[in-house]
Amino acid sequence: MNAEVAEAAEAAEVDRIIERVRRDGRALMNHMIAHSFAEYGPEVAQAVADRLDYFAIAGFDGAFVAWQADPSRSMAEAMDLLTDAVVALGESIAARPRS
Repeated sequence: MNAEVAEAAEAAEVDRIIERVRRDGRALMNHMIAHSFAEYGPEVAQAVADRLDYFAIAGFDGAFVAWQADPSRSMAEAMDLLTDAVVALGESIAARPRS
């Protein structure tokens, strides 16, 4: 195998690993959100989770990148704010009438 083929195979493997980690992370976020809204019943809790999992992951990613750019900022504070935002949005979604 030449070096270019080996590099392409390695890059493809890295891409697969990143995809799996992202998929697993989103599934875990979905589960945590659904669990947090269980008091609304399983259908509403899952609807909230399905609506917010991508948003929550994007918020986490953004907070992490911002923290790396400026480590003097508190990652814990960013996570507290993100949690508050997800809760507020989730409560708003849960309160909407279902069709």
